[in-house]
Amino acid sequence: MIGYVISDLHIGGGDADKALEDFFQDEQLVQFVDSVRGPDATMFINGDFIDFAQIPPYDVPAPCHLLWPESVSLQKLERAYQAHRPCFEALQRFAASSELVILIGNHDLDLGWPGVQQRMATLLGNGRVRFELRSAVYHGVHIEHGHEFTPENGLEHPEVWKHTWAEPGRPAVEYLERVWGTDFMLHFYNDLERRYPFADNAKPMVTVAFHGLRQRWIGGREIVRLVLFLKRRGIPWSGLSSALLSDDEKVNSVIDGIDDRDWQTMLEERRRSDSAFASEIQAAVNELSPDEQAILAGKSAPLGAAGELPGEPSATLGLFRDGREHRAARERLAQPGITHVVFGHTHEVVDGDLDGALFNPGSWIPAIDLSSETVKAKRAKDGLTLDLLNDQTCWVTDRRAVEIRPDLPHRARVQLLNI
Repeated sequence: MIGYVISDLHIGGGDADKALEDFFQDEQLVQFVDSVRGPDATMFINGDFIDFAQIPPYDVPAPCHLLWPESVSLQKLERAYQAHRPCFEALQRFAASSELVILIGNHDLDLGWPGVQQRMATLLGNGRVRFELRSAVYHGVHIEHGHEFTPENGLEHPEVWKHTWAEPGRPAVEYLERVWGTDFMLHFYNDLERRYPFADNAKPMVTVAFHGLRQRWIGGREIVRLVLFLKRRGIPWSGLSSALLSDDEKVNSVIDGIDDRDWQTMLEERRRSDSAFASEIQAAVNELSPDEQAILAGKSAPLGAAGELPGEPSATLGLFRDGREHRAARERLAQPGITHVVFGHTHEVVDGDLDGALFNPGSWIPAIDLSSETVKAKRAKDGLTLDLLNDQTCWVTDRRAVEIRPDLPHRARVQLLNI
């Protein structure tokens, strides 16, 4: 018996929205899946297999806590299948003789719908496929995507992922819950990536935002969405109270909304030197609901000097570094019978942290590491320029998988593989 864990492939819809397609590893995925299939193998796709938030259609209903219905999720699944058919065919071959377990992440919550699971099972040949909404355990190894312990990406109630709502004069329909991170993707990140293809490849994103604002290729609307996202993470939809801001309050709520002197100084300089900047902020705040304006008027959000975040590896979108992965892993390891933990979600490779107990295979999406020595040298010479961020020679593709070999009655042997 042997298990494999891969995570965060973020398969898109191909030409359905070409600018947002990030997965170009089809051939490598097919080779890997075919190489490990067998009657004793189990494959875990540990969340964010398909990036439904980057596949059209993107329409969402008026209530801010709702995403889209099952019928839309099915359309998105079909587009992912058409764009990456060889990957699905390889998984179909795997499931014909091996067990395939698909865990659901924050970007593919759509896989919770019964109809979507049924269609996915059909696409995979109705083989040995099962879906897990939260986590799985394989010979003492706890496998979980990891979005539940990040409040900006987790459901308000982990077991409640859909809600019923009726438009006036129409029958009630069930919708997915729209978590803060998905809302951020739809209203900020997708547009940014269409203009700057590197946006999904540069981490931490907050560093990119800082320099983009300073160099004026990011404007007032983007900073409003960023500050709103930072402030509201962890606030349940049901906990919002409405407010309307005056024009002066709109600008000040953004500039003063980040608890960091470097950010505030940079934003004040931008306001003084760029006459349109304040107007852009006001217009962007006007687009927000009263609930969202109330969040902007709330407490400041900490970032870090010049957008450089100290501490441990970042969470999804490269925004936060606060050790949540380690704290959550310790909680899982305290459960009876759990010897190891495998997370995904952060896109950061973890190879045996916590005395060899914590692993994360990261993402197969190419990335530019702003902390690498090569990139640091280029930044020191020319700054964080658009040319640097678009320079694919600075991007690294780190394809990893976690291998789990049961060793009863002892602990399973767990290691990180290079693919």
